[in-house]
Parts: sequence; structure tokens; C-alpha cells
Amino acid sequence: MAGAERSLVLWDIDRTLLYVGEVDRQVYRETFEEVVGYPVEHLPARGTGVTMPLAIRSMLVGNGVPEGRVPELLPLMVELLPTRLAAHMADLRQQGELMPGATAALKAVRDRADLVPTVVTGNLKANAM
Repeated sequence: MAGAERSLVLWDIDRTLLYVGEVDRQVYRETFEEVVGYPVEHLPARGTGVTMPLAIRSMLVGNGVPEGRVPELLPLMVELLPTRLAAHMADLRQQGELMPGATAALKAVRDRADLVPTVVTGNLKANAM
């Protein structure tokens, strides 16, 4: 297909291709309490499109963590979240679901030589995997 123009198709994962139910919220709760030492009251808003580090920063500040502690705690949460999510793999398989039309859309793009699919996400790489 030399010389033919191709278009890149960017797929978001969460809430575009699949929905993980409440598992991600549980992981936020567990990770926050482990790192910060008290239960989280305000979880990140859903579907905002912000990157995971920005969502975590907002969660820390929005739950009373002093700004001065954010640079210390943010990397700890970023490191721990994938481990926590992996511990919930059975829950993800049970509660997660493909979004309507996701399979058909993926197949349609796959079947076209002029389209190049890839994934883009604001999530952490390990969580997206």
C-alpha cells in the first residue's frame, strides 16, 4: 500500500471501549487510605478526560491533603494504583463490560487498510493494559 494515505484512529479505553463498573472507584478508595492514612471522601469525577496523575492530585487536594504533601504522596499513589487494580482482576472480569458497538467498531477499523488503530488514554499504562 505504498503511497496510499492512511488515517490514524485513536481509541480511548475507559467508557469508550469498555466500562469497569465500580472497580476503579474501589481501587481509588483503597489506595488513598493506604497512602494518606484516612478514608477518601471525594473521588475524582468520571469522564473528565484528565490524566490519572492530575485526577490523583485533585483527589489529594480535594480531600484535605496539604499542598506541601502532594509531591510526596502523588508518586506513591501512582506506583500503588496498578498493583491495587491487578488485585481486582476477577472483579474487573465480572463487573467490566464492553461498551455497545465497541467490538463492531474495532472490527470495522481493523478491516480497512487505510486506517491505523491505536489506543490513547489518560490512564496509567499498567492500568490500561
